Amino acid sequence: KRKKLLVLDFDGVICNSIDECLVTSWNAFHGENLLQKEKIPIKFKDYFSKNRYFVRPAKEFYVLYKMYSNKFENDINNFNKIKNSCKKDIEKFEFEFFNKRNWLKNNSKWYDLHNIYNHVNLFLSSFKENFFIVTTKDKDSVIKLSDYFGFKEKILGIYSKEDGNNKLSLFNKLTK
Repeated sequence: KRKKLLVLDFDGVICNSIDECLVTSWNAFHGENLLQKEKIPIKFKDYFSKNRYFVRPAKEFYVLYKMYSNKFENDINNFNKIKNSCKKDIEKFEFEFFNKRNWLKNNSKWYDLHNIYNHVNLFLSSFKENFFIVTTKDKDSVIKLSDYFGFKEKILGIYSKEDGNNKLSLFNKLTK
């Protein structure tokens, strides 16, 4: 008999963390320590929201900033050209991105940069079963945010970036 599992991603499924990505990447790219998205120019916030889909791992936010600052047309070819030509800068940015995220996580305003989707909140409050999370987000953030939003006790397990570098490998670990 096959066992059924409910497995959810975190970012983009349970929680909207685009504001955290915006503020963290802004701080990393510009060397600032902002705590709120309201300090970022509206024109850039709009650009970021519309073009976020280009970015997979966090280090690629650097490419988005370069596209914006150099006024490149927003398409995957330009994105890939910049990504391939700035590898060292991207690696430096990645290091700074996670430093800024860790700094931000130690401030209570960090929670304000996340929203649980309303329909998911309704689902989780009425759903009686427990579930697993498979995510490339760090486990500490998932634990803090699930506790903050009140569904931590429903999580059977978290398979996160500390457990593997992509969701397929994480899912395979879970099913074993």
